[in-house]
Amino acid sequence: MAANITSRVPPKNLDAEKSCLGCQMLVERDGNRAIPRELERLNDVLSIDDYASDSHQSIQRAIWASRERNDGNTDVLLVAEELERMGLFEAVGGDVYLADILSTVPHSGHVLYYASIIRDCSKRRLAIEIFRSSAMRAYTKSEDIDEVVNEAIESLRGIMKNNGTGS
Repeated sequence: MAANITSRVPPKNLDAEKSCLGCQMLVERDGNRAIPRELERLNDVLSIDDYASDSHQSIQRAIWASRERNDGNTDVLLVAEELERMGLFEAVGGDVYLADILSTVPHSGHVLYYASIIRDCSKRRLAIEIFRSSAMRAYTKSEDIDEVVNEAIESLRGIMKNNGTGS
């Protein structure tokens, strides 16, 4: 018998999230470096809400705030400082977790690939939520089924149109 869909863990790839964050904080490692134009394109590929982890959302906010504050530049120390400023440094795991994130990065030049994995998982979570919500509404006979189906279709189209930011 198939498992109840509500008991399944929503799609996420925490290693891809960590790698994407780590790429943005690495200044240089083994001669590999995230290319600045790729880092700039992250804004076109990802939104904060695409991250499944609340901690990773906070770290991404800190990275972007740090880059804005430091003329487009950042590293792990500047991100840690930004997290302190936001009052979130310990909540995200402090130095130990930031070091773990940096150690997770296989190749910093793949930042956009990691971002695409994160975005794919985010779109899957959104689709699952639309299906779940629509199924619950379909059980309610007081709702017009055509309206339920049309709203689900429009929401799914929104996911497909929105290949960039703005989950």
